Amino acid sequence: MTGAERPAGRPTLADRDAPGLARSTPWRPTLAALLAVVAIACGGSDDGGATSGSTTEATGTTAAEDDDGTSGGIEVLDADDPDFYSVPVPLPQGEHGDLIRTQPVDGAPEGATWQRIMYLSETLAGEPTVVTGVISLPDGEPPEGGWPLFSHAHGSTGLADPCAPSVSLDGDGIHSIEIALLGGYVADRGIAIVSTDYEGLGGPGRHPFLVGESEGRSVLDAILAARQLPDVAFEERVGIIGYSQGGHASAWANQIAPEYTPELDVIGTLAGAPATEVVDMVGSDEGAGLMMVAALSATGGPYDPPSILTDAGLRALDEIDTVCQEGYRVEGPYLTGDVLTTEPWASGIAAQVPGSAPGASPVLIVHSQEDVQVPIEFSEAFQDRLCAAGGVVERRVLDEGDHVVAAVPAYEQGMDWITDLANGGEPDSTCP
Repeated sequence: MTGAERPAGRPTLADRDAPGLARSTPWRPTLAALLAVVAIACGGSDDGGATSGSTTEATGTTAAEDDDGTSGGIEVLDADDPDFYSVPVPLPQGEHGDLIRTQPVDGAPEGATWQRIMYLSETLAGEPTVVTGVISLPDGEPPEGGWPLFSHAHGSTGLADPCAPSVSLDGDGIHSIEIALLGGYVADRGIAIVSTDYEGLGGPGRHPFLVGESEGRSVLDAILAARQLPDVAFEERVGIIGYSQGGHASAWANQIAPEYTPELDVIGTLAGAPATEVVDMVGSDEGAGLMMVAALSATGGPYDPPSILTDAGLRALDEIDTVCQEGYRVEGPYLTGDVLTTEPWASGIAAQVPGSAPGASPVLIVHSQEDVQVPIEFSEAFQDRLCAAGGVVERRVLDEGDHVVAAVPAYEQGMDWITDLANGGEPDSTCP
């Protein structure tokens, strides 16, 4: 498929051969390399530069543009244009997943290029919105059938606009670690990866953190948007990968894909160390309860934060909107009551647990038994629900590595697994 086209209905996997996603030697960053990236990132600032509340008209063009400053109707900004995150007013007419704007980004690994993207999506209230992200493309000509394309869901960074991974790509900041690590796959494997910032990170409104359907829509719409890049061809089938919050998001993307994007042919989904047990998280951590109050209040539903937050909680809510998670300073108690027994909060939180439907594709879960941030029991419970719903699930338990370090083998195994499926392999099942 070439740029500026939305995907139409496609034949099933059984109707096609398996070009693209060819096997290759995996990129295997060492532990030392990972820690070096983490050390660099943690020294970064949070001022990022996203200005999603702005309505300034973005300007700037590239040589490849049409006379009206677009490429195939898509706005193309110069790399140094500060207005990428300015929200168009009014929003363009179109469907969810329509690509609005692109901007080249410096700093990609050798053999790859990065572009920021802005695209249309849809809120849970049914309103159009814009979401930002970044696509990593291999250099050179794509193979016959187009570049293999994976949609990446990132781990938690915070709720404020500067926490968007695409913001810190060409600067310092912890928020681009995953994209930097995955960039090696783009160059070495010849796989394109589109990474959403999620709704509310870089785009208008507050980020609905761990609100599953919102995350899933952002992940799926990123695929539709990537496929509209001018003069770029992609393989028809797609993979979905994510870790931590991204594991929760990838699980939800797979779950809602049959109804939200039935035109997509999702071949496999990685849910690495998935933060699926949202109820358990809130029950054991008041800070998690505060984050869910913030997230649910961003959905347009019947949620009124003053009904459940203390004065300290309301001050923390204001801070959440301005800094990334490593910068939170307000101390609790945050809650006036139990959000797991107080409506509508209780029902809203319970609804964010995935696994009630088999989804569009087989699911691979990779989780370290040494993970204390997202306990190993979370992925076991998720597997059990998904198996009971009729899903195809394989769960792999790593012997070592904390939550951060285990992300490297999780992504490696997920990329290998999806590649194998594309080349005719069959998914294993660890369902009880």
